[in-house]
Amino acid sequence: MDNRIALRYASALVSIGKEKGTMEALAKDLNMISDTIHGSDDLRAVMHSPVIRPDAKRKIMLEIFKSHLSADTMGFIDLLVKKGRPELLVSVASEFQRLLDVENKTINADITSARELDDDSKKQIVAKLELRTGLHVRARYVIDPAIRGGFVAKIGDTLIDASLQHQLEMLRKDFMSGAIAAQLN
Repeated sequence: MDNRIALRYASALVSIGKEKGTMEALAKDLNMISDTIHGSDDLRAVMHSPVIRPDAKRKIMLEIFKSHLSADTMGFIDLLVKKGRPELLVSVASEFQRLLDVENKTINADITSARELDDDSKKQIVAKLELRTGLHVRARYVIDPAIRGGFVAKIGDTLIDASLQHQLEMLRKDFMSGAIAAQLN
């Protein structure tokens, strides 16, 4: 239920952003809100508390974000608080980003490598992923020495395993099945 409500609010924000040409500013503001709320247990508790009155929540939000956010975003926060739904801010931010990504034909890719990749390698991997998906790729990088070399890219439910560990495992399976022995004869 909350996701559908968050989607409706996010859709309204997308409409406002398109109308005013402020999509990127709204995205930046919503990311900041989401990061701030994720980073503060106290703020999350305040946003979800039924005991704290809406006017107190509004003052807290105003105090935290007033000098950092656009007037449109502050108006949106004010609306959510007045409607008694400030706890939806993070969900709305997430849905807004998802809608913006659909609009911009962008996907997220989690790329895991055995070591830190240089900029050229990152560009090559992203270019290959963009060619394969036909979409812009927003890459997040993680280091995991267990893969030994190469990389593993996760895009949604799709896993692209170009790791040395995977190649060694495939070689082992071929060897165990006798495929290599048959090739040697």
